[in-house]
Amino acid sequence: YQRRVRGTDGAPEIRLEIECGYVVGFSANGQWKSTSKYVVTVALQDPFQDVIDKLKELAGPNAKAEKIHGIDAQGNKYNMDPSKTVAENVLFKQGTTLQLRFPNLLG
Repeated sequence: YQRRVRGTDGAPEIRLEIECGYVVGFSANGQWKSTSKYVVTVALQDPFQDVIDKLKELAGPNAKAEKIHGIDAQGNKYNMDPSKTVAENVLFKQGTTLQLRFPNLLG
């Protein structure tokens, strides 16, 4: 889930809800089981690495936040590129809302 907001300086920001969890079952079609959710607000032009850094602050330094990816409504997986901006990673396709996820320590 993503919601665009305005920062205190007027810069466009986005509020990202990011799930941590794992895939139940051994097949690629296993169901996602969320174990926790994190909310991160960042500027759209920030490097995506900022999202990863904020997740590690919230979830702990051992969190697998660098493995964050997005899932679209059709179940397609998109890996996030930390060297690109937040906007380039999550707003690349008009009308697409990605469910952002990263694996827990068991996944």
